Amino acid sequence: MSAPSTGHERRRRLLDNTAALAGLTAPLGLGAGLEPDVARRHPGAPRVLVGDAKDTETAGCSATARRLRGYAAALIGPVRAGTRARLVLAVPPASPPTMTAWLALLQDVTRLLPATPPEHARLDQDTVLVWVDLAAPTRMSTMRFLVD
Repeated sequence: MSAPSTGHERRRRLLDNTAALAGLTAPLGLGAGLEPDVARRHPGAPRVLVGDAKDTETAGCSATARRLRGYAAALIGPVRAGTRARLVLAVPPASPPTMTAWLALLQDVTRLLPATPPEHARLDQDTVLVWVDLAAPTRMSTMRFLVD
């Protein structure tokens, strides 16, 4: 595997900073062989964020899908126990069909979990966040997840 690109590292830092700003400051271990770019938990509340930064990978990449399925599988127990989780990707801006493919991938890998429909929002000129909330209460907006 080659060294992470500048774009990947920039997006990884954005995910890491977003988690920290939301109070998700404690490290989160998902298990052997599972190493997302960002895995954080709130030290005083049952909330976690698992994120991956992308630069050259596509939603059709089988290795990406395999990793995301592993992350989702690792979250099944905590989510069923009441933990609110967000699985998020930081990807480059893309055409509507490509963005639809990222949304479909997140929906597919989280199909065994209670999840909100995947969403996306442009963070800046170089990054779009694509996410799904797992076991999120219906009263909670997706953006409130980070500040509750």
